Amino acid sequence: NDAYQGVVNDRPGPPLPTFPDPLNDITDSQERNERRADAIIGAFKHSWAAYHTYSWGCDEIKPRSRSCKNWNDNDDAAHGFGLTILDGMTTAFLMGLDNEVSDALKYIKNEMRFGVDVDGSLFETNIRALGSLISLYELTGEKYQYLLDKAVEVADTLLYAFNTSTGVPHSTVNFRTKRHYGSPWGGGNTILSEMGTVQLEFRTLSLHTANPIYDMKATHIMSIIEARAPDDLLCPLYISNKRLTWAVDHISLGALGDSFYEYIIKQYMLTGNTETRYAKLAVKMTKGLSKLLFRSIPGNLLYLAEHRAKSFHHKMDHLACFAGGMFALLSSELPDLSEEEAANILKLGGDLTETCVKMYTLQATGVSPEFVEFPPGTDMVNGQGFYILRPEAIESVFYMYRYTHDPKWRDYGWAMFRAIDRYCKVPHGGYVGIREVNVPDPPQDNLMQSFWLAETLKYFFLLFSDDSVLNLNEWVLNTEAHPLRRRNRNPLDVWRDYESLHGEVPWFPPPLQGVKPVETVKMTEMRRDGTVRYQDMAQDPLGGDGEEGMPDDEGLPFDEVTGMRGVVREIGRAS
Repeated sequence: NDAYQGVVNDRPGPPLPTFPDPLNDITDSQERNERRADAIIGAFKHSWAAYHTYSWGCDEIKPRSRSCKNWNDNDDAAHGFGLTILDGMTTAFLMGLDNEVSDALKYIKNEMRFGVDVDGSLFETNIRALGSLISLYELTGEKYQYLLDKAVEVADTLLYAFNTSTGVPHSTVNFRTKRHYGSPWGGGNTILSEMGTVQLEFRTLSLHTANPIYDMKATHIMSIIEARAPDDLLCPLYISNKRLTWAVDHISLGALGDSFYEYIIKQYMLTGNTETRYAKLAVKMTKGLSKLLFRSIPGNLLYLAEHRAKSFHHKMDHLACFAGGMFALLSSELPDLSEEEAANILKLGGDLTETCVKMYTLQATGVSPEFVEFPPGTDMVNGQGFYILRPEAIESVFYMYRYTHDPKWRDYGWAMFRAIDRYCKVPHGGYVGIREVNVPDPPQDNLMQSFWLAETLKYFFLLFSDDSVLNLNEWVLNTEAHPLRRRNRNPLDVWRDYESLHGEVPWFPPPLQGVKPVETVKMTEMRRDGTVRYQDMAQDPLGGDGEEGMPDDEGLPFDEVTGMRGVVREIGRAS
């Protein structure tokens, strides 16, 4: 797009942070980066030790008060499921922290209680808990069966959320009662990023369990989106899970949209770049995203705008900073790109990441706000000024370094880490967010997000480590930065193998069985047809009848055998 026009405003920003670099005198670049990586490991140990001492078994820690924080707000270890342990353990593994990994494995095997009474997010539980369990199972050579068993327990609980009239999941499920519902603040609709960010984890679990149910649920969602998406693949943020129509006119790569776009190219990568369906979608997406790209005046900063109510809103979330790294992946992974096309896409990623770096360096603390805006004639102004240990900017810095090996990206990352370490570190243990990034002495909050260990510190560590620590030709990172192995495979093989052994594909895995649906030749053929697009939900074998006005499953009879409402009994119709 042409630059967003407006009056030039040459008001200078705040001074850049000037606190000293303890590694400034080291001239050898390899030694300097090894020392930087050691500093990141030190930050992880400082965080893990605080959690281990004050909140072990809780979901998260409130470091300043040395206390527990659980998803269900019953803040003691008996009411948590160890989310920080799950989220942090793949980072500990990559860092070579054997003691921390051993502690995590013992907790999962002997202490983890997933069936706590908590209304959990499908999205967050999938990417943090399920993703981490599958990832560590693969990273450790697939030798700890209890990791896979626990992953199945988590996934089978999440499957309840998919028991709707259309197969589009609800956003929330109670881990104990299995009650599921749409988020009230979303009007009961399903969020784009929530239904578009289960595919990597569910498909990998189907591979390891030889149970196609998880893959079926994830692929069904993609078929629904593909059939209803505009040609540019820029999808609104909400879809009705009853009528399968887009519920709002709001497009964003920030909150509620972000990881849907990320998973388009990563689904292609997961199968070793063999599932061309997702390559074609990624090409559409790449072209479509150009409609949201603008440059500021006077600084020529590239940013992603949002589109809402038929107009552009020149606002970019820190969450949207993942997109720089996504462009780097697209430049390398899309098939049939010319050298010039690949270079142009990579440059977009670099320019976008430079803007995200400036979201840090233009603050008094050197730490980014939650989002920024680009008013006419102004390069960047702060929106919400808090920072909660988010990873997206350093994620893109990491990918830009991996695909260019330009040392400037490591220097950017080190400046970002030093600022976070200075203002977010709690002396007696842990890290927390800050409430205002553009004041000299910012007040801290009192929560160490689990993604600080899973993502932020992992990306910092990988930035300063040798490429061999995590080979991106062999692994793809889920949106919580948990590595999953790339494999040359056809996802339909899991379905075929199961059918050859059992004669049918179950709708639910064993813990949820009790009602066997009727499998028909027509259903089998439709499932195997990789080009099928379920535009008429009345013909969709994997969902409900989808008639407009059909009641949600909350109003359907409760099935005592499976503990579910509206159990699918035959040809995808609710009972």
